[in-house]
Amino acid sequence: MTGPSDALRAREELFNDDARTSDASLVMAGVEVDTRVSRIRRSVTTDRDRHFRDLRASALPT
Repeated sequence: MTGPSDALRAREELFNDDARTSDASLVMAGVEVDTRVSRIRRSVTTDRDRHFRDLRASALPT
């Protein structure tokens, strides 16, 4: 026989499963954002380095 406590326990378990799924989704989204930010930083750093290298090269006497 299923009582109110069994129904409550089943509902809590569903809530916990949803919370774990949401946490996992947030972690994955965070990893994706971190990856994108890292790519952008690398790109900006590379562009900046290339710019200053070109400036130094153009300032050298030929």
